[in-house]
Amino acid sequence: MGRGRMWYAILSSLSLFLFVVDCATPFLNTYLDERSQNKEEDFMKSVEQHLVIMPANLFVHHKLSSCLNLLNHKLGRIQRMADIMTLSVMISTGDNLHIDLTVMYPCNNDELSSIHHGAAGLKLEGISIEASKNKALCDMVQKVNSAELVQLYHAVSAAAALKECTFSIPNAKETVEAVLKQDAPTSHNIYLALAVAEKLKLKVNYNGFAEALTTALTKDDGASSLAYGLNAAALLDNINAAKFLVRAEDLVGQADEVDGKYLHLEGGLSITAFGVYGIYSLADKLNKSPSVKSDEAVKLANYLLSRKTVQLDRGAYLLLLTLKKLANNHFQIPVVFSLASSSSLLDTDKVNLFRNEFLLLW
Repeated sequence: MGRGRMWYAILSSLSLFLFVVDCATPFLNTYLDERSQNKEEDFMKSVEQHLVIMPANLFVHHKLSSCLNLLNHKLGRIQRMADIMTLSVMISTGDNLHIDLTVMYPCNNDELSSIHHGAAGLKLEGISIEASKNKALCDMVQKVNSAELVQLYHAVSAAAALKECTFSIPNAKETVEAVLKQDAPTSHNIYLALAVAEKLKLKVNYNGFAEALTTALTKDDGASSLAYGLNAAALLDNINAAKFLVRAEDLVGQADEVDGKYLHLEGGLSITAFGVYGIYSLADKLNKSPSVKSDEAVKLANYLLSRKTVQLDRGAYLLLLTLKKLANNHFQIPVVFSLASSSSLLDTDKVNLFRNEFLLLW
């Protein structure tokens, strides 16, 4: 049996999980004492990432918290290790640097879409843009042709990510409402219109947009259409938004499985990430769990983490956005639990120092 399946089987049983933790504690203490002085870079190179599922209850939460506190005490290098942790510890310093550079480069571009994804990505990473560069980007954003919906969307999104970048768009509401006058508005255009309205705090006809979205998803229920549709629904009022949460199951049902470990949608990283973000954004808005099975959530997250070397600014931005949503949604919350392992435990000649596990707590 493969190591991933072995751990999945072990951790799927609550009693066996607790037994393994209790038995491994003495070895864990000794081993971590010996490794506690190593540099963080050496430690991170030894991390092997793997996702598993465990139902949540107070007793499991207490045991997990104790283990996390132990690891935090021994390593001293891992930050924010407590009851619940974000996905940031699952991405190494080198990966973060790569993503930072990927979203930073577009800020040297004069394309509004690149400025949007670059500035928003850097904001997610907590990286400030130099003041003069920020002003230059804002000046470009302010020259947007507000009659063009796509350009308006990128402009207001970029402005929201830049510091002190505000501007007046007198005809923005007309551009937004024009979508409802189209013969067959797509979920893509409906999302763009609602996103602009949300960022500019415009009052719109939610009932009209909900009706248009229903029609759009009836005509096109492909992965891209559903991904935009779920994100659009998350921008509606709660009454109208509630009609669309069921479509999360339809979207995940279209995902292709690879090697029994990954799920991804047609369209690759961007559509997969955007779709997952839409699912959990809508679920959070409605405070209702999405119809996503545990193993599906794990395989989707596995795929996203496997794409951390993404080369395109939009993909890098959506990856960051979605990983943060996975780390902070109300229903499937990833935490990190690291177990020390030895060659005897793994029955292999190679010693794997640590195994990182996601526990999606319900």
